[in-house]
Amino acid sequence: MSLSCDFRLAAKSASYAFPEAKFGVLPATNGVSRLVRIVGTHWARWMITANMPVDADEARMMGLVHKVYPDETFEEDVMAFCRHLAKQDSEMVGASKVAIELAKDLPAHQAASVERLVNSSLMLSPHYKDLMMAHVASIGKGKGG
Repeated sequence: MSLSCDFRLAAKSASYAFPEAKFGVLPATNGVSRLVRIVGTHWARWMITANMPVDADEARMMGLVHKVYPDETFEEDVMAFCRHLAKQDSEMVGASKVAIELAKDLPAHQAASVERLVNSSLMLSPHYKDLMMAHVASIGKGKGG
């Protein structure tokens, strides 16, 4: 399930495995293709062909999870991340998801064109102008950065 998520946050005690191999089948619902795209063929073979589980630190090292938090503070840490994410501009978040998915499958020059198109639409928004004006004002007050 975590392979379908934009962000994968793990508790230190977490582990990851594909139990399907015990029954002589491959992970279903795009499990193989998603894993390969996230961690590459090298680690996909480890987890699927060799049927080897990985702990949270190994999962972080191989790119399967973004961050590992201590078990004791996991819920608070995840909620802090969620609060941070919720503060991001919703149009930018949605547009970034589209641009990232397109960019991964396009040649570099076409991916750059997607970025320009997406940014052009975002920069035409009145919200962008408001955010830029607020930023410029904060710089003038010594709060910039």
